Amino acid sequence: MKAASKGSVKEYLSRAQSVRQSHMTQVDVVEFGEEGEPVRVFGKKPTIADLSAITRDSRTDTGKDDPFEQALRTVVRLAMDENGDKLFTLEHLQFLRLNVDADLIEALAARLRMGVSFEAAKKN
Repeated sequence: MKAASKGSVKEYLSRAQSVRQSHMTQVDVVEFGEEGEPVRVFGKKPTIADLSAITRDSRTDTGKDDPFEQALRTVVRLAMDENGDKLFTLEHLQFLRLNVDADLIEALAARLRMGVSFEAAKKN
């Protein structure tokens, strides 16, 4: 196998970054909408840095991973509008914890993490 030159490595990395930036997942969330019209949530597949931060920030005081907190942190960190602006901030965590069904948060988090739309998730 031929070793890659430094120039080609930069090209590979640049292409990988541009693919990620151009790939927006679209998830329609009926439960967030009004009168049966879904709210469209967008997101990009998480990077390793995203996953590390989500895992770190969702550990309990005893150091155990909290899967529900991971789902919340995933939604807050990855959910965006069509312009790529974050939908939620850390200030929304408590509201989401207390007022949104856990299964909805978990389903949205799973789709954002996988980078697949609801339609694609239903097919699988």
